[in-house]
Amino acid sequence: MIDAKLSNEYIKVEFSDQVGVEDLHPLIVNAIRVTLVAHHISEGAITILLTDNNGIQDLNSRFRNKPSPTDVLTFPAPDTMESYIGDIAISIPFAQEQALNRKLKLAEEVQILAIHGTLHLLGFQDETDEEREGMIQEMNRIGLNLDLPNMEDWYTLSANDLTLNEE
Repeated sequence: MIDAKLSNEYIKVEFSDQVGVEDLHPLIVNAIRVTLVAHHISEGAITILLTDNNGIQDLNSRFRNKPSPTDVLTFPAPDTMESYIGDIAISIPFAQEQALNRKLKLAEEVQILAIHGTLHLLGFQDETDEEREGMIQEMNRIGLNLDLPNMEDWYTLSANDLTLNEE
């Protein structure tokens, strides 16, 4: 577990890392922190699951009825859980393939996914063109604070477009 405490902020991020990428934890925490602070949220808790394609495919199938891997899934906390914001699941192999396709580093892609997931937890959607445009604008606004590349037309690549080799 990594706690991000800066001045009056207290954002708790707990990890379940099934793929052993501890070096990415601080970058993910910072991306989440910057996203929350940009939305005037100075305290709360988020759980991050870092998994493989099989793990995220299982979640995607169970909770979205989509039997394929994806990059990121989010599970907002119920309104009754006041300080708990929700859960974010990221497939590291999917993120790696997506990063290669976009000519990004894995660290950049994972930060982008952490921002994207956090925005979903905050209520942002990307189902319609208008929602998607707003999501991308907000991701880019936050990404500037983290020196991330501007993603003009960001989208999750289809599992069919990637090789998705499990290690």
